[in-house]
Amino acid sequence: MRMRISDIITFCFGNLFRSKLRTFLTVSGIMLGTASIVLTLAFSYTTTKNIEDVLKSGGEINKISVLRAEYRPKQAKKGQRQDNRRVSADENLDFDDNLVKKLSSIVGVDCVCPMLQESYYQDCLFFCGDYANAYVQLCGLDLKNPTTVEKQGLKLLPGGKWDTGKQGNTLKVVVGSLGGFEFRNFLTAKKYEDVCVDYWDALHGQGDAKPFVDLKKDKIQLTLLTPAGIKQCQKELNKLYDKLGEGTAFDEDDDEIDASAGNFSYEALPGQKFKLEVSGLVTENGFDPSTRDWKLLSPIADDWHLRGKLEYIYVDIETMKYLSAQIKKNQSQDQSEGKKKKFAYSNILVVAKDWDCVANVVDTIHSKLNYRTESKLGDIRERQKQSAGLRGMLGALGVITLIVSALGIANMMFMSISERTKEIGVMKVLGCQLNNIRLMFLAEAGIVGLLGGILGTASSYGLGKLISFLVRFVQSGEFLEKYGDNPLLAAILTGVNDFAKMFDLQEGMDIVVIPLYLFIGGVMFGTVIGLLSGLAPANRAMKISALAAIKTD
Repeated sequence: MRMRISDIITFCFGNLFRSKLRTFLTVSGIMLGTASIVLTLAFSYTTTKNIEDVLKSGGEINKISVLRAEYRPKQAKKGQRQDNRRVSADENLDFDDNLVKKLSSIVGVDCVCPMLQESYYQDCLFFCGDYANAYVQLCGLDLKNPTTVEKQGLKLLPGGKWDTGKQGNTLKVVVGSLGGFEFRNFLTAKKYEDVCVDYWDALHGQGDAKPFVDLKKDKIQLTLLTPAGIKQCQKELNKLYDKLGEGTAFDEDDDEIDASAGNFSYEALPGQKFKLEVSGLVTENGFDPSTRDWKLLSPIADDWHLRGKLEYIYVDIETMKYLSAQIKKNQSQDQSEGKKKKFAYSNILVVAKDWDCVANVVDTIHSKLNYRTESKLGDIRERQKQSAGLRGMLGALGVITLIVSALGIANMMFMSISERTKEIGVMKVLGCQLNNIRLMFLAEAGIVGLLGGILGTASSYGLGKLISFLVRFVQSGEFLEKYGDNPLLAAILTGVNDFAKMFDLQEGMDIVVIPLYLFIGGVMFGTVIGLLSGLAPANRAMKISALAAIKTD
């Protein structure tokens, strides 16, 4: 005789409700185990997602910097990140166009961006009238390929062009939108000090400062100073500073000193001279020096790397090679010739097609080309390791809870079989098929697992929302205002902040985000645990002798 499915389900629920407390405790065990597993996986998912979202917002996640240093993983000490350590450049390693070609051929590479960068404090003089550039950072890029340059994170203000090159004594350049503030009047100390303070305050949203040079309109010039020109410039400026005394621009009668008293002129200094033609301004967050909306720069005010992009003077690589050669030629006139160094780029940036390609590209550079790298891949892996301990602890707790829950289901089913031995015998005598008996007990175990899985995923969602709410509340200004003076609560706040940093929690983000597949997986996981736990008791029920079962009291 074959039992109908509806009869089997009716029998199952009837038996489960017959011993409510035992069923409740068993379902609770599955619920706790499922919730622990789901929360652990959700922590892992949220950690990785938050880190990637933060890094993607900075546009750096698929960028890999190749270092001019050999990759030696076997020599790294235990616990040390060999591939992400800053090391001195190895001048014996190639760092030229040949390496660029090899990098370009790696599967998953979108483009390779070589950079030739030099800092000049006295050899290279950019000036406009009495204003000179305080800190000259020349940056040579492959500006003939604007798409490649933009993938490095450089953007131009509307109307600008990546039009650079050398035409006679005219240099076409692209300048950062803060470049006009880097030209300062060193001939009058008072003005120099004032504009520095105003500029720094403006960067931090505490006032305004006008650019000292209008990059689009003013006549900007460049002189590659000869050794004689450098000495003359230093001599005149030293005279002026000696006359000014300790940083004051006034004489004893409180009259401002005439900066032109010594007939000093930047334009008269000896050296190779060029006129500059600015074809575009590099921007960040849309900052325009003509409008000076300083709040656009507040996120990068203290980030020297990002802010530096807005202060550099950009030329194409070929022009940069020419300028570097001329400067080194001038320098060699004033010092003995040393061993000639072979050409090498300052930096080589590799842009992967997407985040999924980064690991393969980094591994290939290490294993095939034997160069060290720096990328966000190392940061992500390091941060994941930091939170792995907590996730591992929660995962172990979840597994233990599930094992205990599975044993609970098996125990419940064995007890149910012992209590219903006579009922099983009657069913066999009446001709009920053995598969129906097994199916009935498996269904009971499966229903217990299903209920535990549903309640476990639901409780994990609610607990995740509660944790995220409490963390945001503790970090809020309202909590600090009310309880900030309490030492115990201050210690709790410190602990919460450390916890949030572990998961890279940003404003508006949840610590726990449970995707749809985890909901479905949690319910299925609980059901499968129930079915597996009920398999042995169900098989035992099939083997019970009908005559012996009927005789049982």
